[in-house]
Amino acid sequence: MITIRALEPIDVVALDLQESQVGQLGAFEPVRDIKHGVELQSLGPAWSAIDAQGDVLCCAGFGTVFPKQQALAWALFGKRFAANVRAQAAVLRFMRARVADVGFVRLEAMARAACPSECAWLERIGFERRMLLRKWGPLGEDHVFFERVK
Repeated sequence: MITIRALEPIDVVALDLQESQVGQLGAFEPVRDIKHGVELQSLGPAWSAIDAQGDVLCCAGFGTVFPKQQALAWALFGKRFAANVRAQAAVLRFMRARVADVGFVRLEAMARAACPSECAWLERIGFERRMLLRKWGPLGEDHVFFERVK
């Protein structure tokens, strides 16, 4: 059984992050502590997927850029999420519904080009691939920019 509920700051600390996401923001990746959890919670609507044992599998949300107009989607995936097909299906359905009816006109998201599974995930939940951002960010990595516009 998978439960999806509002993000609690401690979820960010409890998450055993997938290797592909470690360092995704380069040298500027925040420490995943309670303060970071509070910051993510304060950005806008956010959720956590919890398995039957109470383990946090993933956290995701939308950071408001301009109220009711624009938000940036974010997600943190735990190692156990990749191996849990039920969790993937539940989170996919949940996030498709959130993306389709989030209350923002424009949603944006980015993923590292070196992580094609993350790009595929964004497409599966309703984002459209728009452009390659070459040498983007503090480590100069290529990123793919996605958007969903109502």
